[in-house]
Amino acid sequence: MRWRDLADDGRYLIEPEPDPVAIPVDDNAFEVFVNQRVAALVRRIRENRPAEPDFRVS
Repeated sequence: MRWRDLADDGRYLIEPEPDPVAIPVDDNAFEVFVNQRVAALVRRIRENRPAEPDFRVS
């Protein structure tokens, strides 16, 4: 995810897609979008954890 703040024009989100498009967002929409991405990342990390609590990677 990328974003760009343009003076007098606002904030735009740009998703890493084959054909990226800039999406205008306000502060609330930007916060919601970032929180969704963080939650998805945390879920992926948790799903890849081993079941054994004492497991260590050396």
